[in-house]
Amino acid sequence: MNITIILFILLAVLLLGALAWAIRPPKRRLVSITDVLAALSEEHHYSASPKSCRPLQPEDTAFLRARGRPASQAYSL
Repeated sequence: MNITIILFILLAVLLLGALAWAIRPPKRRLVSITDVLAALSEEHHYSASPKSCRPLQPEDTAFLRARGRPASQAYSL
């Protein structure tokens, strides 16, 4: 056998092994109720970024109303 054929077969076997490893089902990890409650009580990303809530302020709605953009006001609170 030629060395090229042997390397090709070896590469094919390695790729098939990697494919079999990649499509295996994930391991189920049991989580206790205290871990779930701790995760739910943590601070969320939206509370750490007040700038993302900035467009929802009443001043912005008033600005849109003054500029004559009623369609844009439908998305503000």
